[in-house]
Amino acid sequence: MIEAIIEHWDKLALGCGAVLAFFGGRKSKKSKEKTEEAGALTSMQNVYNEFVIDQKEFVMEQKRQNAETNLEFYKVKEELSAVKNDSQKLKEEVKGWKSKYNALKKQFEAYKSKHS
Repeated sequence: MIEAIIEHWDKLALGCGAVLAFFGGRKSKKSKEKTEEAGALTSMQNVYNEFVIDQKEFVMEQKRQNAETNLEFYKVKEELSAVKNDSQKLKEEVKGWKSKYNALKKQFEAYKSKHS
């Protein structure tokens, strides 16, 4: 038996090497897959973190614009209220001028009919 081993030692070494390479390759493949999977998860986590940051910035910008719009709205509302008040005062003034005009018109008609 020893003579057979010595005679075929190269074939036995090749066979043992193939078996070791096969199992070593499987282990290496699993390790590589786990590394790739971990890399993919890390990449997805980084993309998600960037997305969350972008969304927070977007929401903050929308809130800032909303606050500016509300402030502008209240300013315009105050201006409109002032214009309404001025308009009401002018309406009252026009009524006063109309009544003065009508009174003068009556006086003029009376003067005209008296002196014609």
